[in-house]
Amino acid sequence: MVHERTRGFVQLDAVDNEDWSPLMYASCFGKSSVARYLLDLGVKINAQDKLGWTCLMWAVTNDHCDMVEMLLEYNASFDIISLNGTSAYDLVNPANDRMMHILSLYRPLPTKAQFIWNRCLPDQMFVFSDNQIDTILNTTISQFKLPIKSRSEVHVPANIIFLSARYAHYYTTKEAMDHFLNQALQRTQDVIQAHTQDVHTLAFWISNLSQLLCYLKKDSQLLIKSGKHQIHITELISEAYTCLVQDSQRRLDHILEPAMLDFEPLEGIDIQFAHDWQRFFRRSSVSLELSPSSVTHLLTSILYVLQSYKVHQTITTQVLSQLFYFFSCELFNRILINKRFLCRSRALQIRMNLSVIEEWIRQQALPFESFLTPVVQMIQLLQCVSQLVDLMDFINTINTFDLLNSVQIKRLILQYRYEVNECRLPDEIEKYTMQIAEDTLKQYSTPRPKSSLGLFYKKNQSQEVGLAETKDSTYLLPFSLPSLDSSTGGKLECTTPVIPEDWLIRLDQIGVLLPFSQKNDNLTAKIVWGGSSAIRMAVNDINQQQMIPGAYITLIEKDSFPDASLTQMSVTNAVYSSVTLLQQGVVGVIGDISSSWTSLSALISSTLEIPQCSFTANAVALSDKTQYKYFFRTIPTQVLIADVMLEFASKEGWKKLGVLYTDDPLGQQFYQRAIIQAGTMDIHITQYQSIPSTEQSESLNSALTNLTSSGARIIMVAATPTSKIILQAKELGLMNENYVWLLMGDSEDSLKTDVEAYNQNYSTKIDYAKDFQGLFMFDNWLSLYGYPPFESFLDQWATLDPEVYPFSGYRNISYYEGLAYSCMMVMAKGYQKVIANSNNQTLQLQKLASGALGDELLPPVFNVNYVGPEGPMTYDSNGDLTTGNYLVYNLQHGNKVTVGQSTGGFLNITSTPLFFDGSSKIPLDSPPSSALNPNLGSAISNVIFVLSSCGILFSIFCFILVLTYRKHEVFKVS
Repeated sequence: MVHERTRGFVQLDAVDNEDWSPLMYASCFGKSSVARYLLDLGVKINAQDKLGWTCLMWAVTNDHCDMVEMLLEYNASFDIISLNGTSAYDLVNPANDRMMHILSLYRPLPTKAQFIWNRCLPDQMFVFSDNQIDTILNTTISQFKLPIKSRSEVHVPANIIFLSARYAHYYTTKEAMDHFLNQALQRTQDVIQAHTQDVHTLAFWISNLSQLLCYLKKDSQLLIKSGKHQIHITELISEAYTCLVQDSQRRLDHILEPAMLDFEPLEGIDIQFAHDWQRFFRRSSVSLELSPSSVTHLLTSILYVLQSYKVHQTITTQVLSQLFYFFSCELFNRILINKRFLCRSRALQIRMNLSVIEEWIRQQALPFESFLTPVVQMIQLLQCVSQLVDLMDFINTINTFDLLNSVQIKRLILQYRYEVNECRLPDEIEKYTMQIAEDTLKQYSTPRPKSSLGLFYKKNQSQEVGLAETKDSTYLLPFSLPSLDSSTGGKLECTTPVIPEDWLIRLDQIGVLLPFSQKNDNLTAKIVWGGSSAIRMAVNDINQQQMIPGAYITLIEKDSFPDASLTQMSVTNAVYSSVTLLQQGVVGVIGDISSSWTSLSALISSTLEIPQCSFTANAVALSDKTQYKYFFRTIPTQVLIADVMLEFASKEGWKKLGVLYTDDPLGQQFYQRAIIQAGTMDIHITQYQSIPSTEQSESLNSALTNLTSSGARIIMVAATPTSKIILQAKELGLMNENYVWLLMGDSEDSLKTDVEAYNQNYSTKIDYAKDFQGLFMFDNWLSLYGYPPFESFLDQWATLDPEVYPFSGYRNISYYEGLAYSCMMVMAKGYQKVIANSNNQTLQLQKLASGALGDELLPPVFNVNYVGPEGPMTYDSNGDLTTGNYLVYNLQHGNKVTVGQSTGGFLNITSTPLFFDGSSKIPLDSPPSSALNPNLGSAISNVIFVLSSCGILFSIFCFILVLTYRKHEVFKVS
């Protein structure tokens, strides 16, 4: 920039991948001189990064007052809003008085609505439902990740817990509040106990627990109602404080001796000691890496962590007090008990090292120098002891060392190491120190008159201090919490509890729309509650894996069928349930179980451009994207059974098939797919016949007659009711060894019921085991035992608590749990795909939370190659699966036997099928025909030979005649 030739090549406003300019880096890290230089060169002061933050925002959030003042001098804008709607004012630390003053000079700070502590306003609480408690606590406690993005997020857990407890107390019941706080504090205790050696986590939770305690004490009603919880919080703070202190002491202990006792600030000094044989050997000079600066760096980092997480000054002071007490005691003991430190030269080195620590204390303006006084007195005595050759001088000198007892002085004198040419102390001084120590022992061992218990305790305690040679470094100084009372001097200031907007964005809500109130039907209950448990298990996996970056999934469960009747009012109530669920800001919906009710909710969700997934509704009508644009599902439609039937036919060697279907959307799509797929498999559909959905006997007889008269022997049935069709075929004599019936769905139970009813009404009885031998049924396969993803799902499912997750806790599923789990996982992976493919993920998250992604969430986006417990989830353009899982059942001697399994479009024959005659001989796919192949000796051969010969002779005669008379006028004319 200095030279004009090179100035043009420098881009001062260039940005990196996060759109950070050089000025942003200078503003964020408080480099005022660099920032001023750039501003003088005219860089853009109001440029925004990918988060929408400006230089002013970064300077404000990091408390760089000088930088903020400079930026404002250069007309930095107040009015710019980040992508999350944050302004520079929202990032101000209220405790920073100077920052508040600077901003107020340039523009009055906006006044925020006052927080009311004696009553609960609707916008001063966090509303939740019971099924969201786990999610809230996982987000704010169990799975909270450090470090935080900015200091404004430090108290987010305390704010959310307090505002949630506020809602529970004021708008629900005290039991609900107790339940919530009990779980929250238990989770917090688990986190603290799991991170006993993590200073960051411990400091973070000390700060949040202190703030939560402040909130509870300041709220006039919660102050009384949450008494036991306040005690628990106090205990947790004390526990976290103890863990933090012990971990810091461990770190300090690791470096104390090499940094403070072994480090030699004055190099090149070679000291020799009298009566020390080691002085005759050369010592190699080793440059130690650790020094007193290592200690100050450790203390600085601990202080920085406490301040960055906004730990109250009272607690911070107590932490450092405990560390300096430990430091002083350990230093004192190690000097005293190690003879190599008891000399004049070593004392000088240690004193110089100690001055570095004292300078750090003065720089930090901390009142801790008194902790070092015992060590300083010991070092001073070691420095001058050899010069105290006069007894009176010695006595007067040691009397000034009031923090050293006679036992300690005795050890210092007797164990002192004399350097070469250093004068030894007279014997009378050594004897004097020994006598003083002995007198002191006698003094404390002399029996005392009887006294009160309190006086006895005090004397006993002072005796231990007077006789102790070393200091107890494990002793914990008294710990106290700051209070709301300003008279104590350690006042705890409560900030206004708010939840940042970007945190609300992270709590993406998925609606679960199921008939939870329908408990009379056991089948429905299993589908609903088992499916709900699987969805919740999936949500836990999604959040633990952080599958959606920057987001956290929560569930809102809504009863889709609150009215048990089937009147118009029940339909109205169902629609109302769907609408109220969607109004709660959900970003996706899972449900319903029946196709009819699903069509109602899917129509509404598609209108509002909200994705909806079902794990049970398989009606083909839901494939209509003109009505259900945002609907997809994890259960395959029954149309896919045509593929399995055709593959089974191909494996059996059949090339000709007939199709009988109901004239409804399912039947029509079934036979159309059968025709298309058959063409790709070299199979010919010889005849397809429809029957009306009204199911009249005449039309059914006609359809069966037309179908079989065309020669179809292998018949695919996609018509209902299947059992009545099979009974009708039996009456027409079509249940024999010449025909094979492939049925859609498992019709065993309904067929048995209809056979029993038939036998009661007619004299001619039907033998179920004999007359329906060889029927084949194709049905959905849900329990994929042996399939690795399904086995993994069962392993996890079996570990769940059935009290919390109904129908779990066993290594099996009831019905659709695997599909419900896949529904949630596919939806989450679709969201992950949309966000990951965006250039601005924060903006994309905001759009997701606000429902503004629109066509970006159509069914094709959920084609994410997910392979779950129910196999691969591959979708077509309609949001329908292209493959499914099916079982092939075969009626053998009246029993239903599984003979085939189809997974992911591949059919595996697992057992030999039996046909109507009870054998495994495969029937023909068309009526038998005999080839006409006579031999020369048969009568028909002779007749054919005579007629052929006559014809040939007549042809030769005509040829000769025409050739002879070719010039005759008659032949010419002809």
